[in-house]
Parts: sequence; C-alpha cells; structure tokens
Amino acid sequence: MNSTAPSPLIQANPFDATVRPLAVGDVLPDATYTDERGQPLRIADLRGRTVILGFIYTNCADECPILTSKFAALTAALPSDRFALLEISIDPARDTPEAIANFARAHGVHAQNWHILTGAPALLDSFAKPLGISVIQGRNGELLHSERIVIVGPDGRIGYLIDDVTWTQAQAVAAARHVDGMPSSGLARLDLDLGKAVQ
Repeated sequence: MNSTAPSPLIQANPFDATVRPLAVGDVLPDATYTDERGQPLRIADLRGRTVILGFIYTNCADECPILTSKFAALTAALPSDRFALLEISIDPARDTPEAIANFARAHGVHAQNWHILTGAPALLDSFAKPLGISVIQGRNGELLHSERIVIVGPDGRIGYLIDDVTWTQAQAVAAARHVDGMPSSGLARLDLDLGKAVQ
C-alpha cells in the first residue's frame, strides 16, 4: 500500500507556513524569553521604553558577533532608562541559558538594559517570523538568517525596520531617538532611508 506521508528525513519547506508580516505601526507581539542571567523576560514588561531588537545565534562566526559589537556601541550611546536592547537567539536548540550566558560574558554584555535571550522553539514562528526573520539551516550547521533590526516605540508599536546590515551607530541612534520622541539627527535618518531605498 502506498503512503502519502512525507519522509521524516525531509524537512518542511520554511516558506510553506503562512505568516502575517508585521510592519511599521503594528503592535509588537508579546513573548517571554530567558535572559543571560537565567531570568524570564517578558516583552510586554518593556512598555514605556524604546526597544531595539536584533536576532543572532551564539555559534555564528560571521555577522552575529559584529551585531553584538554594534549593540555595545548603541548601549553606550543611548540612555539606559529609556532604551532596552535585546539580542534574541534564532537557534534555541543549541542556545541554552548556559550558552547565552557564556556568549554574554565573552562579549561584555553586562549593561542592565542589554540582554541576550533564548526561548522555546515555537517563538520562532510566533514572534520572529512575523518580524521578517527567516532561518535556513546550512550544510555545516550554520544558520542563514535575516539580519533585520526592529525598533519598537514606548507604546509597543514598531517604529522602524532596518534591513541594511551596514548601518552605522549614528544612523541607528538617530532612528531609535526618533522613535522614542527625542531630538535626533535628520541627516543620519536620511542616510539610513536612502540605504533602504537602494536596497
């Protein structure tokens, strides 16, 4: 008898799932992650602050450490009482709380408003994918993923999306301050928008 069931060796096509993408003006969904200290962090609890989200995995030897160094610069440039910076793992199977704690120590993540987060695999579908984060497994265990930065305003709504991986500290700071309602460099934001238009 023939069976139409898929082989367990064949992975599901990541593009088969239908996900409603979130855009500027949409409310960021809530989710609870675990931070590098082993403590739960609920996204909704950050309302009232501007949140900058990036997506990484700790075994990455390419862009992720660069993003973390850029977040370090942003942490130093933005007031800690108004901004929170979150780097969220897209590899929850390997990025255990111990793994993200080691990554945080190795990269000097110690500011109170800057966290490395991991969580349940289901959060990839419910939280990351709607934000435009796609993840594909490479041949050697590497993960190919979107490098989008999401800036969320104090009201919990998405205020800015950065897809240009060459963004500078000045550009990201200007965009974050603008979303927060603080004075910001219009020239730096224009440069960022021009880069987006070129893409």
